[in-house]
Amino acid sequence: MANRLKFTQHFFILLLFGLLAGCAYHTAVPMNNNTCNESVQYNYMSVDSIFNKQNCTACHGVGGSLPQLSDSTTIKTFVKAQKTKFIQAIRFQGDHPMPKGGPPMPEADMKKIETWICQGMK
Repeated sequence: MANRLKFTQHFFILLLFGLLAGCAYHTAVPMNNNTCNESVQYNYMSVDSIFNKQNCTACHGVGGSLPQLSDSTTIKTFVKAQKTKFIQAIRFQGDHPMPKGGPPMPEADMKKIETWICQGMK
C-alpha cells in the first residue's frame, strides 16, 4: 500500500512538472498579456498599413540591403522564422530595435501586430 501511494505521488509530481514545462514553452515569446484577445480578429490587411508606413519599408523595401518585406508572404515567412527576435525588435528590446534610427512605433500598432501574430498571422 505504501509503495502504491509513493507511485501515485511521484506520478502526479511528474505530471505537474510536465504541465508547467509546457506552459513555460508556450509563453516563451515576450508578448503583452492581452495580445491574444479573440474579441477582435486581425488578418494581414489589419497590419499591412503598419508595415508599409515608415516603420518597415524604408529599410526593408525593394532595393534595400536588408531582407525585403514587401508583401504579405515575405513578411509572414520572416516573422514566423524569427518571432521572438521580431517582437523584441519592435518593442525596442534586444540588439536591433526597429524601426532603426527612429522612435518606437505607437503602442497600439505594436499590440495589433502582436495580436495578429498570436492569432496565427492569417
